[in-house]
Amino acid sequence: MLARFRSLLRVDAAATVPVVAIALLRSMGLFRALPALELEAAARAGTDLSVDAGSPLITEGELADGYFAIADGFVEVTSGGRLMATLGRREGFGEIAVLRDLRRTASVAAKTGALLFAVQRDPFVTAVTRHAESSRRAGSIIDERLEERGVSPGSRVDAEGPSAR
Repeated sequence: MLARFRSLLRVDAAATVPVVAIALLRSMGLFRALPALELEAAARAGTDLSVDAGSPLITEGELADGYFAIADGFVEVTSGGRLMATLGRREGFGEIAVLRDLRRTASVAAKTGALLFAVQRDPFVTAVTRHAESSRRAGSIIDERLEERGVSPGSRVDAEGPSAR
C-alpha cells in the first residue's frame, strides 16, 4: 500500500492540480464541506512527508506551525506521557493548537512508517475558518479531543495543561 501511494504522489507532483492531496483532504470530515477552490488552495499549500516508525512529529508544548493529514500508516498521540489515541489513514492532527492559537496540546509520533500531508498554519486556518461548515466541524473535533483528555471545551489549554478562561 505504501509503495502504491508513493507512486501516486509522484504522479500527483507532476500534475497541475494536486489530485491525490485533494482526494485525501476531501475524504476527511474537516475538509469535506469545503468548496473546490478552497480545497485546492489547501492542497496546493501542503507538503508530502514520509516518516519512519518511531519518528517524533510534534511535541507537546511546542509552537504550532501546521496541520497533518495521514495518507497512510499510523501515529500515536500522547499527552502528559499517556497514550490518548492511535490515528490512521484519513485522520489528522494538529488542529487544536493551530486553530485556537495555542502551544501543542499533545505529542505525536509515527507508530509505523507513515505518509503525511502537512498544511502550514496560514493556509490551513484560511481554508477551515472561511467556510462555516468546516469551521463548525473543526470546533466539534477540537471539543471532542479536549473532552477525551478531561478538559471542558470552554477551557483554555496551554503547555502547562488546562486552565479556566
